[in-house]
Amino acid sequence: MKKPIIPILLFYTAGILFGRYLPLYLIPLTIFIIIILAAYLLFNVVSSKQYAVCSKRLPTAYFLLPTFILAGAAAINYQSMTLPENHISVFLSGEKVTIEGVLYKSPEVFENRTRLYIDADTIYIPPLSKGGGGGFLRDTTGKVRITLYRDTTDANYKDRVRIRDVKLKAPRNFKNPGGFDYKKYMEDQGIYVTAGISKGSQIEIIHKNETGILPYIYKSKESMSLFIEKNSSQEESSILKTMVFGERTAISREMRNIFTSTGIAHLLAVSGLNVGFVAFASFIFFKKFFSFLFLNFYRRLFLIGAVQRFAAFFTLFPVLYYSLLVGDSPSAVRAGIMAVVYLLSLILYREGDIYNTLSLAAMIILIWHPPSLFNIGFQLSFIAVISLAYGFSISLPPLNPLLTKEGKGVVAPLLENPIKSFLLKHRWLYNYIISSVFATIGTLPLIVYHFNIVSIIGLIVNIIAIPISSLITPLTLLFSILSFINEQAASLFITIPVLLTFILVEIARLFTNIPYYSIRVQTPSLLTVYMIYPLLLCVLNIKRYKWVKIVTVPIFLFFISSLVLTHNSSLITHHSLKVTFIDVGQGECSLIQFPNGKIMLIDGGGLMGDFDIGGNVVAPYLWDIGITKIDYVIGTHPDSDHVGGLPFILKEMSIKNYFDNGQESSDLTFANLHEIVREKTIPYKVLEAGDKLEIDERVKVEILHPSNQFRVKSLEFREKPRNPKLNTQYSKGHDNNLSIVIKITYGNFSILFTGDIEKEAERFLVGQTREDLPLIPSLRRRGTGWLKSTVIKVPHHGSSSSSTEEFIKTINPKAAVFSVGYNNPFHHPNKKVLIRYRDAGAKIYRTDRDGMIQIESDGKGYTVKTYEQLIN
Repeated sequence: MKKPIIPILLFYTAGILFGRYLPLYLIPLTIFIIIILAAYLLFNVVSSKQYAVCSKRLPTAYFLLPTFILAGAAAINYQSMTLPENHISVFLSGEKVTIEGVLYKSPEVFENRTRLYIDADTIYIPPLSKGGGGGFLRDTTGKVRITLYRDTTDANYKDRVRIRDVKLKAPRNFKNPGGFDYKKYMEDQGIYVTAGISKGSQIEIIHKNETGILPYIYKSKESMSLFIEKNSSQEESSILKTMVFGERTAISREMRNIFTSTGIAHLLAVSGLNVGFVAFASFIFFKKFFSFLFLNFYRRLFLIGAVQRFAAFFTLFPVLYYSLLVGDSPSAVRAGIMAVVYLLSLILYREGDIYNTLSLAAMIILIWHPPSLFNIGFQLSFIAVISLAYGFSISLPPLNPLLTKEGKGVVAPLLENPIKSFLLKHRWLYNYIISSVFATIGTLPLIVYHFNIVSIIGLIVNIIAIPISSLITPLTLLFSILSFINEQAASLFITIPVLLTFILVEIARLFTNIPYYSIRVQTPSLLTVYMIYPLLLCVLNIKRYKWVKIVTVPIFLFFISSLVLTHNSSLITHHSLKVTFIDVGQGECSLIQFPNGKIMLIDGGGLMGDFDIGGNVVAPYLWDIGITKIDYVIGTHPDSDHVGGLPFILKEMSIKNYFDNGQESSDLTFANLHEIVREKTIPYKVLEAGDKLEIDERVKVEILHPSNQFRVKSLEFREKPRNPKLNTQYSKGHDNNLSIVIKITYGNFSILFTGDIEKEAERFLVGQTREDLPLIPSLRRRGTGWLKSTVIKVPHHGSSSSSTEEFIKTINPKAAVFSVGYNNPFHHPNKKVLIRYRDAGAKIYRTDRDGMIQIESDGKGYTVKTYEQLIN
């Protein structure tokens, strides 16, 4: 085989996919492989000369390739199949424990939290009651991720630590179809247990590790990061640390969004550019050094060409150092492996093939860590390099000296195309454009699939940004290393890359002012993504081979058919009303799809630290089902668990209308929300009782609360609160009782959205009569049954302050939906509230247990599906 690694990699990759998505426990596969091998051996025994000729065409190695399917399937499942009996995941009792272990990687430091990665070996479980027996100490094993909130620690890589009073838990997904599989992501890293603590004093450093090469490397990285922080602003330093040292936690979410939307997010990843600079600079230095040394002292070695081999050998060390320095990201690992393989080829006088080298790098990574195949960085890194290699192989021919004048690269008139002539004359420009175009085209399908974004100006921005970045990275690294020798001189020189970083950021910001500089798109199906690449290959080679023209047409037709069949398939409601309660943890978010195709979103979940529910949970689900435009967004009230996720939705999606209850709030998220509404000139209206939204002629959408009457009563309540503890809450404007209450009616089916109203608002609504509603004639006409609904979204997450018996009796629901977080600290829903709804005959649905809840009605009856039913 000319490229032996490629088929091995393909079969091994197929095995990984098989083991991940088709868990048949390898037995049928093993039997299949044994049969294939046995058949091949039998064939060799009984074959005639005629068959022997055929067998020569198929080398024996090809018949061994299926064994790599077994290897891949076994590799991806090995970790989960070999968890020991004393693994720390078996001690998830819900009680606080003490664990000991060693930090197996450097802590990740964020703005308001720090993540520690511990290889635990001891766990102490205290007695069930104070003074009682039952506590025990056990040996254990397994990785644990501990998050320290709003505090710091001095613990570092390889330190032995003891963490007290920590409640262990298993990683858990948001149960929405198409969402990010956080649980599997953590398990792929070997982490089956996580925990959170709030005090650095809970972490005791038992032994401080000061020895070893890796601690030294990480300390040098820390010193260089501090040097950059000291000599640049927070924004520039965060970008530099991310680009040069791979500190992905340093950069802000806002800045990351700017880089992503303008198509230059790849600059934030440590890639081949960084490793290539280290390799190139080191190789040149060692080549000059050994040339001088051998020419003057060991001329025989110089004459036999040993300079290049010695330079390549010693270049391995700085390359390995930098690869360890920037961490274990797939792009950095890939670049490091490729650099090492290339240097070894120089040492051994073996010419390497780019595709075989790439395959070898991928094979090493996947053997070392099989789940890397599903890592976005791994996929983007390899497809980018493959695209570059292929682009250069089919683009303009290399410069031919016979066509030049005096060998200086001036193209002779024999080339009739002036563009080709210009590009051949300016070879650097040609290489640069080709690399930008093919890297952008090659990675676009994956970027659309993973990030749902198409940067319209990405290619233009890259042409400007990449040269700047190519200077920023090497200069920052060089001057940071210089700081160990002379910090004063380094501080003077570091202003150069800092200035370039400022220019890069301002260019990116400038392009974000262009209308439609990027667009959000729905998530394409995997079939669509898979069809794009062969289609691109056919288009690029349509003039080179005749058979390609024949193949291109059916591939194109199949691609269009798959695109049409899968496009917006989830949006087809078949003249039904579909209501989806999205699992957003301890918050609320409801999606309504009307029979005529219009979309409404009520609330958007909240913020969990710097984890944006809107950007990481709500929007991915909407894109997954084909929603990129929303007709109506409603914020029921300013609490962050309801509107915290809406800023991302309003900023990144096309919104036609935004409504809320008109409350003011000092919360920064709420202020940001209204700022986005103003910037994007989204039509805004305050909703109050009596309003009707004309959305679908077959569906009634009525606003039942808040009314002006209740606002007056609420104001009086705030002036004379019955409970002094409530005074602070009301003075901030976070009055749950002013939440918007919406009733949607479709034929015989109705559903009531109640926000966070509490007992006072419930009693006010129940007490409404025709005489009490002189200002709300549209509600007065409904009579005594105006609140009765088939389904109720339970008020205030099922807290004890809401859902009075009288309110439930008036509504008389057949189903009650609780939007609550798993093991939330408020202990929602309240047990007594659950009993009240059950006693009223309502069937209970909870997002913490059922995940997403989807209710669909044709105006006569209705069906309810939970997450498990939706994905099966």
